[in-house]
Amino acid sequence: MDAAIKVAGGVYVAIQKANELAVNKYPEKDENGNYKEIHNGRGDALKHCYLSALLYKEFGEGLATDFMNAHEQVTPTVPSSLLGRIFGPVPFTERPFTVRSENPIDEKEMDLFNNALGRQIAAENPTATSAQLSELCATAVSTGKAKVLSGPAKNVPTYKENPLYYLSHLEDDSVRAAFEAERRRFFKDLQSNKQGLQNNILAQQAAQSFARQAAQLAQKSAQQAAFAAAQQAIRAQQQAIQFAAQQAAQRAAFEAVQRGANQQAAQQAAQQAAQQAAQQAAQQAAQQAAQQAAQQAAQQAAQQAAQQAAQQAAQQAAQQAAQQAAQRAAQQAARQPTYQAGPPIILPSPAAAPPKNFPPPPPPFR
Repeated sequence: MDAAIKVAGGVYVAIQKANELAVNKYPEKDENGNYKEIHNGRGDALKHCYLSALLYKEFGEGLATDFMNAHEQVTPTVPSSLLGRIFGPVPFTERPFTVRSENPIDEKEMDLFNNALGRQIAAENPTATSAQLSELCATAVSTGKAKVLSGPAKNVPTYKENPLYYLSHLEDDSVRAAFEAERRRFFKDLQSNKQGLQNNILAQQAAQSFARQAAQLAQKSAQQAAFAAAQQAIRAQQQAIQFAAQQAAQRAAFEAVQRGANQQAAQQAAQQAAQQAAQQAAQQAAQQAAQQAAQQAAQQAAQQAAQQAAQQAAQQAAQQAAQQAAQRAAQQAARQPTYQAGPPIILPSPAAAPPKNFPPPPPPFR
């Protein structure tokens, strides 16, 4: 009893871990608040893979395989046929087998494959922790090793898309045999109801003929309506053209009037501008001429004043120099003594002989 409780508790914890990992890894929700990837998507594949790996690690391959496959096994207690969802309801007494109503054949195949993938990962990594197993399973899902029926990572068809795929890929031989038996029974019923099928075909042909006649009438009505609409559109277009022409003429007349008024205003503005420019030019020329005349007059006056001042200074300096020279001459004349004239001095000629008592010249220096 204690062992069963321990197993049940371990399975419960493993289920909780697998659900939390799937939700945390793929948290996207749809407009109704449901997780997008939890049913038949990557979250569903990750949940089965990780749960199977945890059970393999904790309890071994036998319990992991039996527990995970129990949800997918065929059971006669659930009133739902394998093909009932596709071909319509079948009386319970005529069903060769029944499966769980919440797990169609394509979902069963996906879950069985992902369960086996989880057991394989756990077997290949016997020392891996729970966290490492979760990473390995997540990598397997993200790289496309797991089977996914819906969502952006879909890599296998559904039963409705390709029923023959599941004839060759079902892992459970009993399910494959039951599937083939029900498929044969279904086609046998079709052959036994040929008259009903023929009646259905005639009804379909009559409905198609009626639909064609209705389509032809609708097409004629649509053509007539289109022709009337085209005529109305032509009339409206003509009216629009006339209205546009009138508006264009009015705009042209208004623009012509505006152009005439603008030309007069431009001429007046040009005349005023020319007058103002001429006045300003005359004023500037007069100012420049006055300034130049004043500058020239000032320069001439300065030159004349400088020349006059120079002449006066020269005259004054000459007068002062003459006066000073006369004064110095008078003073010198007053200071010089008077001399009397004596006999003239006679100098000997250069050719005369020296006197006898004159000493001889010194000897030459050697």
